[in-house]
Amino acid sequence: MMNPIKTLGMLFRISHITALVSLILSLAAHEVRAENSQAGPDPVAVHYFSQLQRQVLSHWSYPQSAALDGKTGQVEVRVTIDRDGTILTGSVESSSRYRELKQAARDAVKASEPFPPFPASFKEQSIDIRFRFSYLPKDPASP
Repeated sequence: MMNPIKTLGMLFRISHITALVSLILSLAAHEVRAENSQAGPDPVAVHYFSQLQRQVLSHWSYPQSAALDGKTGQVEVRVTIDRDGTILTGSVESSSRYRELKQAARDAVKASEPFPPFPASFKEQSIDIRFRFSYLPKDPASP
């Protein structure tokens, strides 16, 4: 009999959380002009949004039963974060029909609260962010 955890690792990979276009748009809102007049993302904003991404990723897991059953899909969690890092609103949008995947994504974001407070350079009172969670089958060519 195979070890279910080893089987899980062989059958599936958990893709990294990626922030969607709205996160990129949030970064764009914090762009600064470089000396050569080309716009670039504000390094403070890049660092802040990277922190959010790492924080959520640290709380995210692929539900073992869903992985063993071959359940795959994408789930998007949209949140509005207040200056102090609290979640003001949140919703789950999904192309996945599996409740377990939606719940795991929602739980990862909720467990990450509170987020770090906004950097002083952020002028907004709140920011809308989308996190996309991808539950994908493992590529047979990858180790």
